[in-house]
Amino acid sequence: MCVVYLFAFISFYIQIPGLYGDNGILPAKAVLENSKHKSFSAKVHYQPTLLWLSPYLGLDTNYALDFLALLGSFLAFTGFISQKFCAIPLFAGLWSLYFSLYQVGQIFVNSQWDNLLLEAGFLALLVAPLIPGKRHGSKGSPRDYISLWLVRWLLFRFLLSSGLVKLLNGCPKFWNLTGPNPKFIVVHPEIEGSLNIHKWDLFGSHRYEYD
Repeated sequence: MCVVYLFAFISFYIQIPGLYGDNGILPAKAVLENSKHKSFSAKVHYQPTLLWLSPYLGLDTNYALDFLALLGSFLAFTGFISQKFCAIPLFAGLWSLYFSLYQVGQIFVNSQWDNLLLEAGFLALLVAPLIPGKRHGSKGSPRDYISLWLVRWLLFRFLLSSGLVKLLNGCPKFWNLTGPNPKFIVVHPEIEGSLNIHKWDLFGSHRYEYD
């Protein structure tokens, strides 16, 4: 889970200048400044994000975005290098940081992947131990069964929605079960080298869904 968070925060950090900066496509500052809610409590209630604290900390919105993304990357890397840190406080921090960035991501975070990360990250709070270095509860406890079935329910909905998206787009190839075979993904020669990793990732995700 920490590895997924790590790549998500790093990816968000790299895209901040072009997407959410002052000269970006959809500046995050405009989202906060154009809020119709005036009081601090109303802003937090209708659009919960840690970015509302940036003026009180003397930080510009761009610097606050960088800080949240880098802090999330640090926490995720900490959990990745040592499993003993993978406890509720760590996952609560990771979820809160990414949810704060999600609130100003606008159309760039409307994919099922961001929603999946937030939901899976919330489930990690139920599975993780309360204290770092301690095991979570006793084996076979009712809480373990509930957490297990919630994870299964998440995976079921993810696979189901992945298939429904392909059917609901109206493409007859998927309705006739003659959709594109991921074995024959074609990439232009000029960009083949730079997209080699992405090509294998795309192949793996499509193969998993088709199987």
